[in-house]
Amino acid sequence: MQNIINRLFKLDSLTFVRVLIILEIILISFFTAPAEIIEVLIFFSALISPQLRSRIISQIKQPLVIMSLLLYGVITIGLFYTIADMSQSISIWGSWRKLLLIPIAISVYDDSIWKKRFIFSFLCFIIFASLLSFLSSIFAFNIYKYDAGIVLHNHATQGMLFSVSIYICLVMLRYPKYSNLSRLSSILLKLSTAILFYNVVYITPGRSGYAALYILITLFILFNIVNKWRYVIICITTLALAGIFILSPVAKNRIQMGIDEIKTYENSPYITSMGIRMVMWKQTIDLLQNLEYPLLGYGTGAFQNAYQKQIEGKNGLEGEPSTDPHNQYLRIAVEHGFIGLLIFFAFIAAFFLQKGSKEPTRILAIGVLTAWCATSLFSTHFSTFTEGRFIMIWCGVLLAIDGEVYGS
Repeated sequence: MQNIINRLFKLDSLTFVRVLIILEIILISFFTAPAEIIEVLIFFSALISPQLRSRIISQIKQPLVIMSLLLYGVITIGLFYTIADMSQSISIWGSWRKLLLIPIAISVYDDSIWKKRFIFSFLCFIIFASLLSFLSSIFAFNIYKYDAGIVLHNHATQGMLFSVSIYICLVMLRYPKYSNLSRLSSILLKLSTAILFYNVVYITPGRSGYAALYILITLFILFNIVNKWRYVIICITTLALAGIFILSPVAKNRIQMGIDEIKTYENSPYITSMGIRMVMWKQTIDLLQNLEYPLLGYGTGAFQNAYQKQIEGKNGLEGEPSTDPHNQYLRIAVEHGFIGLLIFFAFIAAFFLQKGSKEPTRILAIGVLTAWCATSLFSTHFSTFTEGRFIMIWCGVLLAIDGEVYGS
């Protein structure tokens, strides 16, 4: 361990930060405190290194860099008129520092070799995690505080990251020249795909993971099949996945549970995962219709306070307080108004406008971003610690300017 640390500190600042970014995207999925320390080191290195500062400044005109800084500016301005306690607002503002990882990642990962190292480092870790999850499930032992079969931050995070890794395997198999695949590595990738798929469907009870899996497989088909048959293939794939989910006791139970919770939430005396979401969405939409300053919202970190005012005097589930509406777009609208929501949509659009990266890294970035946009209808996956940091780092690295084009 000491030798590894010594080598890390002997690296030049560019290589050092590249290594730290790889470490962070691995650590955020299961060990948050060390991940935060790594993140501080990334920011500190970017501040003190003339080489890194020069690189960041050179990328300042990139659409994604502009919009990430603009969105953080909106969140910063929200501190000055928020109705929340200042300590709470500053905490939320600080959590959005993840946006600053984008310009750093874009500025240091302009090297295709390092992009490959980044992709395969993450993939190797997730494959190891999936094997550990499989063993934990089979032999019914727990890893740290998690249930058997769960080895990452929670079941939703695990399902999403395992689905992302399936997508990575498929894309790498589709672009063997980029991956420099040997016969053995191709076999290992196919085997890894099967193990990860089995885990998502039969072990990890995460509806976000199921949604991400379907979206990513559908996008893989759209990106890689250009003739008219792709829509037929998507329909067949949809039916096949539906059949697989029905045959899986774990997936079938979670999906059916969600459907039942939606159907019965109005008459249920209990708080359920999907039922309370239905209540919160309705209350939040009512809250938006009554915004005093609809263009600006209630300010950074103010959702809890604004929601509390909305539910005053109400009983049952409608009177339950909430710190999060479990919808990223509603939360942005409440805290930052329609101007903030518009800028957030422009921020999303900037990922698609980022033209530097080529296939297959662009496919990897845009596919995962699309899955995050979809699951954020039911969660706040751009705000959460793990999922939020993951998407900022993942797309920042893979959408960095890169002059090489790889064929299939």
